[in-house]
Order: sequence, then structure tokens, then C-alpha cells
Amino acid sequence: MFPKALFQKKCSMGILLLNDPTTLNAMDEEMCFHFNSIIEELLKDSSDISLLIVRGAQGNFSSGGNLNMLKRKSELSPIKAEFEMRKFYEGFLRILHLPVPTVAVIEGVCVGAAVGLALSCDFRLGVGEVKISVPFLKLGLHPGMGVSALLPAYLGEQLSSFYILTGELISKEHLASTNFFLKNFSDEKDCTAFLEKLSEDLKSLSRDVLQQTLSFIRSRKVEILQSQLALESKSQAINFHNEFFLEKIERLISAKTGTSEKITQSK
Repeated sequence: MFPKALFQKKCSMGILLLNDPTTLNAMDEEMCFHFNSIIEELLKDSSDISLLIVRGAQGNFSSGGNLNMLKRKSELSPIKAEFEMRKFYEGFLRILHLPVPTVAVIEGVCVGAAVGLALSCDFRLGVGEVKISVPFLKLGLHPGMGVSALLPAYLGEQLSSFYILTGELISKEHLASTNFFLKNFSDEKDCTAFLEKLSEDLKSLSRDVLQQTLSFIRSRKVEILQSQLALESKSQAINFHNEFFLEKIERLISAKTGTSEKITQSK
């Protein structure tokens, strides 16, 4: 089995890769374990990098929470499901405690919980055509990964409410006119050049002062998420047993299985 999260180093940049391209890098407990293990190692020593980049393998950031993982939660007691979902979200959001700036580089799809992960990073960069949505309610779930608390800070309250409640793709217009992205690049080379320069600029700063400042900048986000994750995991633990969710998740898994079988048969 391949690790579902990988760490690479390029010059003074660290790259944390979400690595399950067969599912468009869907997030499950195994990916969370590998992701969190990398973060824990960087918390011990990140002295050789000035920047951490989070991105997905093979042209997609992430399709969000793995559907099979979510279905399994319906087989647990609400107390057990609540505990597991909170642990799942907290594993990814440990990124908020790193002593170096973090950048989510988004290309392709970025859905649901993956949006929360991207919003927990200090900066977000878009590359090419992106498809970003938070369709939790369409699945019958309360939003997770801190999305309902984090998204309003970057899209504004009204737009966030609209996209959370409808689950629609966030329009190019709204991505361009709000603070969701620091920059949006049409070309990967331009994005790489920007990141390399940013990394070099950050190298010239005092590490102690940088860490202090990051801690202060992120403190409000961390504080909000502590209470938000408790609410989200508790709500979702109840949602997992609703008929609406159970019907939706079965339909989606069946549709994906059918698509996979067609692709296999055509090879």
C-alpha cells in the first residue's frame, strides 16, 4: 500500500502531498494518520524549511471526506462516531500549530472537508481551473473541518451562507472578488516561481519572531475551531443515523462503483 500522504523537500520548501489519486485524494483515517505523522515530525524539527506547501497528487487537491469512511460511521454509536470524527478533523488541523507559514495550492477539485483544510492554511493559491464546493448539506451532514466557521472570513457571511446551504460550486467571479485566494495562477510555472521567491524571503526572517507572529495571527482561528469541531462532530454523529444521509451515501457509493466498473471494463 502507498502512503496516502507524502512529504517532499524542494530547496527550502516542504511539500505535503495528499496522495490517493484513485479517489481524487479523498480524505480518510489512513490519510489522516500519514498526514498527522508528517506534521508531528515537522513540529519536532522544521528548521530546514521556511514554508510548507499542501497540495494534492495528479492535478486535484481533494474530493473531501471518503464516502466509504462516512458510511462506516453510521454503523457506530453516536458517541463513538463523535469521538472518531473529532479525532479525524483534529488530525488534519494540527497544521495550524506548525512554526512555518503554510500554503494550500489548489488545482482541480477541492470539496467539503478539503476546503476546511485549505482554509486552515495561512495562504491559498489557485492553479488553472478549480472546482470548489462545500456540499455537506446535500449529503445530509452538518459541515465539518471548521468550514462553517472559517469560510465567512474569506468569502463573507452572505456568500458563505449561500454556498454552504446550496452546496453549489463557488463561482469564478466570487473566488476572484473575495479573499479566498491570495493569487490565482493560470500556469504552474508562475505558481512555482512565486512560491520559491516567498520561501527565500521567509528564510531571511528571524525564526523566533516568525513563530511568535504566526501563533498570534492564527490564535483567533485556533480558538474558534476548538468549539466548532466539538459542535460539528456531535452534530454529524447524529446525522449519520438519519434516513436522508443513509439513502444519499448509498446512492453516491453505488454511482462511484458503477463508474469505476465501466472504466475498468473499457481498458
